[in-house]
Amino acid sequence: MVCSRCGSILVAGDPQCARCATAQGSAVVGAPSQAVTPRAIGSLFGLHWIVLALAAASIAAVVPDLYRRHLASEAEANLQRIFDAEIRYFNWSFETNVAQFVSARPTPSAAPTAGGYPAATSTWMRDPGWRALGFTISGPHRYQYRVETTDPMRGFTATAIGDLDGDGVLATFSLRAFVSDGEIRRPVAEVHNQFE
Repeated sequence: MVCSRCGSILVAGDPQCARCATAQGSAVVGAPSQAVTPRAIGSLFGLHWIVLALAAASIAAVVPDLYRRHLASEAEANLQRIFDAEIRYFNWSFETNVAQFVSARPTPSAAPTAGGYPAATSTWMRDPGWRALGFTISGPHRYQYRVETTDPMRGFTATAIGDLDGDGVLATFSLRAFVSDGEIRRPVAEVHNQFE
């Protein structure tokens, strides 16, 4: 038997180690304590890899979600810009003639894809509705936008449609505004398939 504390060989029947006075009950069979240490380090090293693997898996799950949220924020920001432009147009038209909102065709005209749309300011200026609103997107973007007015004096619905992951399932953001009791009201935007 070997002393677990100092590694000395123990004499059978002695109650303690002659060298360091460690009780024989704590002695172990096998190599000295220095030989046990690498096994402990190896176990910790393996645990380290498990922790790193779990952290990497968590990051891999969170980062794409954060990226999709960032992309979806484009639609929300541009719908707010469209809403503001419609209010300005409505107030201007009220002062000059008859208060009304304006419609704008789906722009860009191509269906949304995962690749999004390149910057093309002139595309927006070709549509009289977008031109009247003074609305353009000067950089690359991921959503197609449109404004519909069933009754130009009563309200409008602005919509952003995208396909962030390219699977054919469209994400839709809609913002509806209407005139009620002489005030323009804006309910919360409706969102369907936000991260598609």
